[in-house]
Amino acid sequence: MKEANKMNLPNFAPSRLDQFARITQVASGLSIIIGIIFTVAQLYKISLDQQQSARSAKMNALATVRELINEDTDVRLKMDAFLHEPGKIAELARPHPAGVKPMYSSPEMKDLRDAGHHYEVMGAMVKSGYVDFDFIYDVVEFPDDFWSATEKLRKQANENWSNGNGLSDFWANFRYLRCRYDTRRHGKREPSDVCRSS
Repeated sequence: MKEANKMNLPNFAPSRLDQFARITQVASGLSIIIGIIFTVAQLYKISLDQQQSARSAKMNALATVRELINEDTDVRLKMDAFLHEPGKIAELARPHPAGVKPMYSSPEMKDLRDAGHHYEVMGAMVKSGYVDFDFIYDVVEFPDDFWSATEKLRKQANENWSNGNGLSDFWANFRYLRCRYDTRRHGKREPSDVCRSS
C-alpha cells in the first residue's frame, strides 16, 4: 500500500530542465545588471574626460587670454589718445569720395587701426569659442566711447571702402562683440548665436 501511495503523489523535485532555466534567468539578470553598471561607468568616464579636456583647453588658452588683456591696456591708451587728438574724429566723419581705405590705411590712423584690429581679434576669439565671453565680459570693459566715435567710419566703410565698393564685414567681429556686450547689459544671458547676424 505504501508503494501505491508513492505512485499517486506528484513529484515536486525540479527537473534538470527547470534548474537550467532558472540558472539561465539568473545569468540573464546578472548580465543586464553588469551591462548597466558598465554603461554607467563608461558615461562617468566620458564625463570626466570631457571635464579634463575643457580644463586643459582653458589652461592652453590662458597665455593667449593674458596677452589679450595686457594688449587691451595698451590699446586703451592709444584709443584715448586718438579720441582726444584734435581733428581725428572730424577726419573720420568727413566724406571720402574715393573710399575710406586710403584714409584708414594712412600712418596718422595707426592707433585707430590697432584698436580696431584688437577688438576684431577679440570678437573673433569669442565668436569661435576660443575665449569664453563671460570671462571677457568680466575683465574687459567694452570701449563704448571709441565705438560711438567711429560710427560714421563704419558706415562709410560699409558703403564705400574703395572706389564705391563697400566692405560689409568691416569690423564685423568687433560689431559681434558689441552685440554680445549690449545683450548682456540688458540682463540677458544669450546664446552665442544671437549676435551672429548683426
